[in-house]
Amino acid sequence: MKINRPKHIDSMTDFEKKHTPSVEIIAGKVIVKVGSGITHPMNPEHLITNIELLVDGNIAAEKELDDEDEPAATFELDERTVETSKIMARATCNLHGTWESAIVG
Repeated sequence: MKINRPKHIDSMTDFEKKHTPSVEIIAGKVIVKVGSGITHPMNPEHLITNIELLVDGNIAAEKELDDEDEPAATFELDERTVETSKIMARATCNLHGTWESAIVG
């Protein structure tokens, strides 16, 4: 499976912003949103179908989405995992493939 990543994280194109998941960690909760300033569409023709949470490179959790969902997911991790692990996310667009976030932690 090919994984897409923005070419330059500090100067993403609108297309990259729309597809790259962002990861925020607040009190053990990992909040993943797809679309940075530009929300990804969620309609039957074009949508994010799933979001995966990766901990140290392994899939730790996944959320399936449909066209009525927001392109976002919240996962819970224990504090030790958050403090000691590399956390990232992947989001799959039905038209533009799988996109990966930058590593957090």
